[in-house]
Amino acid sequence: METLVWENTMGDRTRWGLLAVLVGCGLGVAAPPAIAQDYRSSQGLVNFADWCRQRDRLDPAARHTVGALLRVAKTQDCEQAWRNLAELSVLDLSNQNIQDVSPIASFNHWRALSLPGNQIRDLRPLAGMSSLRQLILGFNQVQDLSPLKDLNQLEMLDLTRNQITALPQEPGLARLRSLILLGNPLRQHTCPFRPITVCLFDDPGAPLTARAQAAIDQGNWPEAIAQLQQARDQYQALGDRSRLAKTQVQLGNVYLQLGEFARALEVQQAAHGVIAETGDRPTIGLVMANLTETYERLGQYHQAEAWLDRAIANAAEQATAAIPLDGGLYELPKQQGYLAAWLSQVQLRQGKAAQAVVSAQQGVQFYNLLPEDYPGKAIGMTKAQLMLGEALRVVGRRSEARSALEQVRQLAQTHGDRPGEAQAWEQLALLANDAGDREQARAGFEAALAIHRSTGARAEEGRLLTRLGEFYWGQGAAPQAIDHLFQAIERWESVRPGLSDDNKIALADTQAQTYRLLQEALIAQGQAGQALEVAERARARAFVELLAARSGHLANQPNPAASPPPTLSQIQQLARDRRLTLVEYTIGQRSLHIWVVNPQGDVTLRTVSVAGDSAEATLATQIQNLRRTLPQGQLLAAELRRQLNGLHRQLIAPIADLLPTDPQEPVAIVPQGLLFLVPFAALQADDGQMLIDRHSLFLTPAIDVLRLQFAENPPDRALASDVVVGVDRAALVVGNPVMPAVPPVWGAAPSPLSNLPGAESEARQVAQLLQVKPLLGAQATKGEILNRITQARRIHLATHGLLDDLGNSGMPGAIALAPAAGDDGLLSAGEIMELRLAAELVVLSACDTGRGRITGDGVLGLSRSFLAAGADRVVVTLWKIPDEPTAILMGHFYAALQQGRSPVAALRQAMIQTRDRYSNPFQWAAFTAVGRPD
Repeated sequence: METLVWENTMGDRTRWGLLAVLVGCGLGVAAPPAIAQDYRSSQGLVNFADWCRQRDRLDPAARHTVGALLRVAKTQDCEQAWRNLAELSVLDLSNQNIQDVSPIASFNHWRALSLPGNQIRDLRPLAGMSSLRQLILGFNQVQDLSPLKDLNQLEMLDLTRNQITALPQEPGLARLRSLILLGNPLRQHTCPFRPITVCLFDDPGAPLTARAQAAIDQGNWPEAIAQLQQARDQYQALGDRSRLAKTQVQLGNVYLQLGEFARALEVQQAAHGVIAETGDRPTIGLVMANLTETYERLGQYHQAEAWLDRAIANAAEQATAAIPLDGGLYELPKQQGYLAAWLSQVQLRQGKAAQAVVSAQQGVQFYNLLPEDYPGKAIGMTKAQLMLGEALRVVGRRSEARSALEQVRQLAQTHGDRPGEAQAWEQLALLANDAGDREQARAGFEAALAIHRSTGARAEEGRLLTRLGEFYWGQGAAPQAIDHLFQAIERWESVRPGLSDDNKIALADTQAQTYRLLQEALIAQGQAGQALEVAERARARAFVELLAARSGHLANQPNPAASPPPTLSQIQQLARDRRLTLVEYTIGQRSLHIWVVNPQGDVTLRTVSVAGDSAEATLATQIQNLRRTLPQGQLLAAELRRQLNGLHRQLIAPIADLLPTDPQEPVAIVPQGLLFLVPFAALQADDGQMLIDRHSLFLTPAIDVLRLQFAENPPDRALASDVVVGVDRAALVVGNPVMPAVPPVWGAAPSPLSNLPGAESEARQVAQLLQVKPLLGAQATKGEILNRITQARRIHLATHGLLDDLGNSGMPGAIALAPAAGDDGLLSAGEIMELRLAAELVVLSACDTGRGRITGDGVLGLSRSFLAAGADRVVVTLWKIPDEPTAILMGHFYAALQQGRSPVAALRQAMIQTRDRYSNPFQWAAFTAVGRPD
């Protein structure tokens, strides 16, 4: 079978071979259809026989073309030549010095036409060749391709080295799959077709991207960034969206290596915005795969998995489609190999090591399909082999793992892939450590660290420093562990600036192990005060920075994106100045560390052993069991007392002698993890007394959050000193709105939330106490609340609270309000956080308003959002409370406030009074005050 060979999808030289039929384009060699007689020249010539018989009367250009066709027909007999040419379906007239294509157009049944190396300018005669599927016009003088717009069977058009300066906005050519435009003086490289891979333009940025890749291979990140930025600007100016997106992806990967996560995410998202609607599936897949990596590195695992799923679906669609003419034969397996390697990494994180082995093996197989020197093969194979080695190590196949990892190391060294080499050293070190070869493990970690230091990859440095800290801690070498772990957290903290709030939170969660280990090591060395500083340094930093930025406390900082964590002396000063007892918890590996700072500034650490191999898992089980028992407290009273006492023994009894004896003195609880879900007020001592009997309690996500809140608002702005004024803007009270519709489960049809008649009665009662008019039912629209909420000093919302992350904002939770035209009635936690509130007190009297997604930054949900928006303090609930006890408790609470008590003292009194009537803690202990205690 004859084949048409054309080369150079990226260069300037084109080799023309013999025209034939491409199977991929559907061209066959069957007998031609009857010749249509719809072509009419200005001379009235109907078919080629007419052209041939009249050739002596034609102008020289047309006569020359007729002569060329006669040579193809191998006869000078006009009738016979017509018949011979009519039997062809393809025609090759390369390098024949042809100018006029009119005689050619008399054969409108031809399916492929090759006319490179001629002097053709005018394409109008070809407009009627409706059967054409391939048209090669390289190295001619064409300036305008618009005459071809109605050739709706045309699939490939090569216009290499012509004189085209612009492409038509509406080019037609409905089935065109490849338009080669190399060597044309185009002012813009904006492809008017979808997908944009139809167009192949010159690549003026190729030298820049080549130099960038060489710099990346050497770990010269500044040079790589400079070259990629120049290439990006060039592609942007030309409108070449495909190459622009690819360059942004590569730039994002460099930022990722440097640990500049905010910039990495910004350029990766920009790349997706550039390419998303172009139909360029290979590049779209590349962008999706790299967003997977970026979110995975940030610890945004749900986002990473979502992008990976989309990338895999995109690759599957490519696999079922026809292979694109622009290099697609190898681009698809390259992309599939990349995705298989990433799937392996996700599976490893999910604990699916056996599946990870299979995925990594598939990745290696895909990369083996590529030619040895194919761009991206070496780095991709390194990634796939690396994941294979790691997965094999995890499943215990050490010999195979070592073989795979040694291959990775050698491959990376051969290709100058410094990051890949470092990763291979790290995995080989872990393998040695598993086998008990400590010296080889240490040497491997040090080798990996040295490479990352030489390339300036800060995030990778942080990870390797943590590895070495773990290694030395496991060896009992606490001083060396402390040194490496302090270096690690310095690297971690250097990569956070510029990230959004939710990405800072997610990233911090991936780094929590470093802070936990450092606290353990410091405590082991007797440095309790410094360990407390590290505990504060680890928690709620995103929240602290958010508060500090909004209050202007970062204006004079060297790095305005970061608020420095508190020193031990600042923590002690806060306790003294505010007459507070601060209780901070850290969950260790097999123990619980509890710091108490008393109002005199004395710091005491108590460490409690926790049963089991994991203190976190043991405590989680206890808390979950308690929350299951609470609703059945009347029936399971003895079991409930046992569980409340068990948590008291672990959380409170070890520090009971350090807490104030005066019940009115406020005690700040700073929980960690699932401890945020503990109803501290109901914890029961051995003598039967509950913690609420002895102490006035409130929660804060971090001591530094409290410190910033006090710095923002002086103590003379205390709520208890204010006189209630009977004007609408003094308070906002909302009760039982007309409920919005939400899906009961993900993917289900929305249905209205249940009506809350008890909440309406509660709102009326509270509004009467505050001497304001409540917003009830249809009045309580989202728009009306937003109009009033920023002016209100007290906000009471008696409605449903939701725990879902609406719109994937990263901030779960919403308040249910009455829907109206243009909105769904849901005020999300993300929307609340963007408000600027003047509220001294916010009460969220609704189900589960104190819950949310628990992170190292505290509970992400409604309470955090209101505090971030400027509220001084928020009263929330840990579970849904029955209407009647809620109304009674709220009545006592507001009455105590009017008597001059602080919110913390008022809440304590209200809970005790409600308990007198309802003994089950489920009916009164859910309420928790978060924020300032005064």
